Amino acid sequence: MKNMKYVLGTILVLGFCICFHSTDASAAKISFGKSSITVTKGSTKKVKLKNVKKKVKWKIKNGKLIKIKSKKGKYKNTVTISGKKTGKTTVIAIVGKKQYKLKVKVVPKKTVNKPESNVQEANIDCAVEFDMGMLNVELTNSSSKTAQVKRTDFELLKLEGDKWVNALPEGTDVNLTDDLCTVNAGQKLTFTLNLQTEFKSGIFTVIDYIIHDGKYKYIQYYSDNGKQKSVETVFEIK
Repeated sequence: MKNMKYVLGTILVLGFCICFHSTDASAAKISFGKSSITVTKGSTKKVKLKNVKKKVKWKIKNGKLIKIKSKKGKYKNTVTISGKKTGKTTVIAIVGKKQYKLKVKVVPKKTVNKPESNVQEANIDCAVEFDMGMLNVELTNSSSKTAQVKRTDFELLKLEGDKWVNALPEGTDVNLTDDLCTVNAGQKLTFTLNLQTEFKSGIFTVIDYIIHDGKYKYIQYYSDNGKQKSVETVFEIK
């Protein structure tokens, strides 16, 4: 009976020793769980030192690249790192007399390219020809959008010195209707400005031109979905 008690006692002691050894061997180690992280410049990232039982002190190898913004947790073992400047540095966590290092790489902020707008605008091309006091105008819609044109919504300028000045006397009637024309994609709109003037000389009727030799600029205004635009062309009379 005594031998049996001795055997049972020995078994219990050995079992306790094995259990204690197993628990000690499986104790979790202090670590970051990773050797390095990447932070984008201008953004933040949280870092946690795991399995600590003492207060953690933090150091940065190069404070010009990153900054520790906040410390959280009972042992201050969770911090938020902010990227300041691109480069590589190291965060050091100190627990007692031991140091735990984490490499940090700060990368540039990605530039997001905005997609080009698929919205097209109406585009009018203009060509003019002066012939015997008549200015023939041809407007071509070279886009896939519709444009609205008023024939009378134009300017005719003459180059005098280094300035463009109005070439038509006030009240000049160029014999155009003031209606709004729709010019669809690929279509042309043609019309003629009457730049002739008549006056009596005795029994004769003399026809003269309102504009004469010089350099001129014709500007035509049109509407693109309510937005006013213009097209211009330069021509010369010799």
